Amino acid sequence: MTPKKIVALNSSIFALGLGVWLLTKWSSMDVIAKFGTSLLLTVAVAIFSAMFLLPALGEWIGNLFYSAPEEVEPDKYGEAASKLAQGDYEGAIKTYLAVSKDDPNTRFPHVEIAKIQAEQLHDASAAITTIQSALDSKQWPENDAAFFMFRLAELYNQELGDEETAKGFLNRVMETFPETRHSANARHKLNEIEQAAQRHH
Repeated sequence: MTPKKIVALNSSIFALGLGVWLLTKWSSMDVIAKFGTSLLLTVAVAIFSAMFLLPALGEWIGNLFYSAPEEVEPDKYGEAASKLAQGDYEGAIKTYLAVSKDDPNTRFPHVEIAKIQAEQLHDASAAITTIQSALDSKQWPENDAAFFMFRLAELYNQELGDEETAKGFLNRVMETFPETRHSANARHKLNEIEQAAQRHH
C-alpha cells in the first residue's frame, strides 16, 4: 500500500470514528451541527469506498468470472476448423465425430462432416449417409429434424440430380411438421424444383 493510501485510510477511519461519536450526541445538536456530521460521514464513507471497497470488490468479481481454476480443454471446433484449413479433411472429420460423441444433442458436427464430404471430398453419397444416419440416430427437436430433411433434399437434388427423392424428403417435412414455417418452406422448395424441371423440358 502506498503512503498516500495509508494516509487516506487513516484519515477516513478517523473521520468515520469521529462521525460515529458525533452521532451519539445527535439529539443535542442544532441543525448546523447535524448537517456537518452528516456531511463528514458521507465524505468519509465515499473516500473509504472509492479507494478500498470498490477496487477490492472489482478484483473479486474479476477473479470470479475470468480466473480459470482448472486448465480449459482445447476447443474441438477450433481444432477441426484448423485441420480443415490445412487440408486435413479426414482429421477434421475425426475431430467432428469426437465432438458429436461428447455432445450428441447438437447437429452441427454432422452438418460439417457432410459439408466436407460433399464439397472437399466430392463424395455426395457419403454426405447423404452422414445426414441420414444422424437423422435416424435419435428423436431430434423440430428445427434439427427439419434441417436434416432439407439438407437431404438439397444433396439429392443438387449433387445427385435425383429430383424425386428430393421431393420425397420435402413432402416428408410437410407431413411431419404441418402448419409450420418448415412446411411452408418445403412447399416453396418443391415449387422451385418443379419449375426448374419444366424449364429443362
